[in-house]
Amino acid sequence: MAEFAITATALLLAMFAIFNFGMAIYSYSLVSFAANDAVRWASVHGGTYTPPNSTTPTPATASDVLNHVVAAMPTLTTTGATVSCPTDHTSGTLEVCPQWQGYSPGMIVQVQVQYNFPLNVPFMHPITLPLTATSQMAISQ
Repeated sequence: MAEFAITATALLLAMFAIFNFGMAIYSYSLVSFAANDAVRWASVHGGTYTPPNSTTPTPATASDVLNHVVAAMPTLTTTGATVSCPTDHTSGTLEVCPQWQGYSPGMIVQVQVQYNFPLNVPFMHPITLPLTATSQMAISQ
């Protein structure tokens, strides 16, 4: 009976760890897809974007890109998601996306999405895995 208790504990621990790491890999896949989708949207719309319920084109903002990231990650809690993009194409520093006014076809748009995944395995201290995906694309329109 003692052997079963030791073996069952070890097997259950391994099973929960495998499930949690599988969920982490799935979450990274969603974060990567969200970054790709957001940068694709930003490159297609470039500096002119006509918001819903409007007829006037305006530059896309960080919240417009973040809305696409949130829509691409429906199964994750989006409170831990952030979006950033370069404001200075020469230095490569990342800040919150400004209005992309003056961006023209051929310029590079980069979107970085970060999500903090809570990894909870029994008998272990809970840790947070920062999942980050960066994608860049040239503005086409």
